[in-house]
Amino acid sequence: MRRDSFLGIAVVLAVVATVATGITWKVCCDGPPHPAPHPPASPPPSPTQPLELTGLIGSEKDAFFNDPDVQAELGRLGLKVTVTDSGSFEMAAMAKQGHYDFAFPASMEAADAIRGGDNGGSKSVFYSPLVVVTTPAVKQFLVDNGLVQKQQDGTWAFLLSKFLEQVDTGHAWEDLRTGTRPPALTGDIYLISTDPTRSSSGAFYLAMTSYLANGGKVVADASGVRQATPTVQKLFREQGQQANTSRNLYQDFQAGKGRPLIWTYESEPAAQVMHGAFDTTKTAVLYPDVDIETDHTLVALTSGAQKLADALVNDDKLIDLEVKFGFRPYAPANQGRFAGQLAQLKAPIDFAPYWAPNAVTQQPPTPQLSVLECLANTAISTSDAPVAGCPQ
Repeated sequence: MRRDSFLGIAVVLAVVATVATGITWKVCCDGPPHPAPHPPASPPPSPTQPLELTGLIGSEKDAFFNDPDVQAELGRLGLKVTVTDSGSFEMAAMAKQGHYDFAFPASMEAADAIRGGDNGGSKSVFYSPLVVVTTPAVKQFLVDNGLVQKQQDGTWAFLLSKFLEQVDTGHAWEDLRTGTRPPALTGDIYLISTDPTRSSSGAFYLAMTSYLANGGKVVADASGVRQATPTVQKLFREQGQQANTSRNLYQDFQAGKGRPLIWTYESEPAAQVMHGAFDTTKTAVLYPDVDIETDHTLVALTSGAQKLADALVNDDKLIDLEVKFGFRPYAPANQGRFAGQLAQLKAPIDFAPYWAPNAVTQQPPTPQLSVLECLANTAISTSDAPVAGCPQ
């Protein structure tokens, strides 16, 4: 997510995979979280005992924290870290329900919610743009029908505004007559995201599509909500049952479970590239022309977690491992490492060595929290009646 653009999503999303499957989004009616108390002091470790830290993380970082090399390097630095998966915008509520030393959501917005207005105790570690992942056959069909365009650097742009034009006209995949339509594309035109009331990547898909549906303006009031509603309801109602996390969504795509076109973090397929497991015959990566860069920001809830944040940002071995799991280092001095690793591996040209807004890609701001909550509840509602808590 662009570091100076997004000041507002927060508090919302995701089922906690291992401990909180019953949580639902109540932010629209309950208001923003109360300010978090100042972090209590962590007991110092003995000279031979590592500092034990427990934290909440997004599912996209689970493989990183459970990697033996990561655990070994953290141990060398005197840290023993245990993590639990949680949705980024659910972490503020979860942090109040149990003892955690840190929370590590996928965005600054979620970090703001966890901090409760306190600007201290957080550090952006790495980032990842959101991408559309599909199969080569689907990519070619989208190219043939003007929905995907090759860029000068060899990457592919997913033309989100043209995609929404097809959605708004009510076209089905069968109405696109150029090229060979893969059998997986059938029925109304849509792509699959995570649940926008439970997952940050789904909420960001909603933020981008509502921006376009509102005439290229951030939805900020009741008029904007009314303008965007028909489009976002089509986009999300068509999806049926949605995954709660980006990890589960990507795994479903890989398993061929009827999800041929998905919206997820670049880090998911990039990690496969870095591990030599990316199969160009099965997977293609497309960069939306209206996109978000998500800054994964660690929030220290106890004083000891600052040591973990500093290690993730400054330790060379850990930075290399972050890149290995598909993340782009946040610090400007380290941003070339992702590109360097791609070059060393002779990675597929689907991946952008450097990612930034340009003549093709724009990053609009996201709606304020209360409006985004309204949009998400509206998008998944089975009723056409106004959703409670929406701007009047």
